Amino acid sequence: MHPKTFIAQRNVYLAHIKVLQEKIALLEEQARSHPLPAQLRPATAADIVVDAVLWYPQWDSPQWNIVETVRAPYDAYKAYESGGCRYGLKGAFVEIEGSP
Repeated sequence: MHPKTFIAQRNVYLAHIKVLQEKIALLEEQARSHPLPAQLRPATAADIVVDAVLWYPQWDSPQWNIVETVRAPYDAYKAYESGGCRYGLKGAFVEIEGSP
């Protein structure tokens, strides 16, 4: 494949990626407006798994993170990564499934 062909094809895919990133950003904006769940319990190390949602009700507005990478599940400050930052169990809660 000629490098110019590669560049042309790459640019097509990059344009698709940009559209998908914009759609994901809109979905996240909608999800961020979700109110704090009625039933929460303190998070434990067992809750630190990829794609888990951890709530931090003490933040200025009820906020949540998605566990993207598990680091040290028992650590109060560095249990997992989300959005390129490390977070811990301190102040983290999980929703009690099946609660009203």
